[in-house]
Amino acid sequence: MSKNLKELLKERPSDAEVGALFHDMINDGARGSILAGTSLIEDVLEGAISHTFSHLSKNELKELFEGTAPLSTFSAKIKIAYAIGVVGPMTRHDLEKLRELSNAFAHSARHLTFELPEIASIVRSLNALKDVKGGEGYKVQHQFVESTTLLMWVLVGKMRTPVAKVQGIDHLD
Repeated sequence: MSKNLKELLKERPSDAEVGALFHDMINDGARGSILAGTSLIEDVLEGAISHTFSHLSKNELKELFEGTAPLSTFSAKIKIAYAIGVVGPMTRHDLEKLRELSNAFAHSARHLTFELPEIASIVRSLNALKDVKGGEGYKVQHQFVESTTLLMWVLVGKMRTPVAKVQGIDHLD
């Protein structure tokens, strides 16, 4: 990967880019929707974790999250977020299910869709979907997008909360 592209990908997306991602998630196929949504959630989760490590320098955070660092994978971020109380068990469940979907879509040569029972079942198991009014009647792709939106706001809220109050039960738990 070229140095310029690496630097671009390290930057947090702007509000306009996040809006464009959600537009894409609604209009893309399942693979694009899942990969865009989970990438966004992983990025916001990293921000929520970093917020609790506000005493660390930029370089120290880089040593935790970049390359082959201990928190460089989505799985590791989910585990540490739960361990330090950034998320509770229901949000952890949803994050693990998103990771499972992301891995399936990123690493499978199969044509996966939201209509496949195996995919639909995972999306419908998301706890965040319970907070979507009328969500059970939505198409599976829309359920995924709505659940991802709620999870994003839960995690963004963690970044806007004083560090002493970040730990504990989130609204999903």
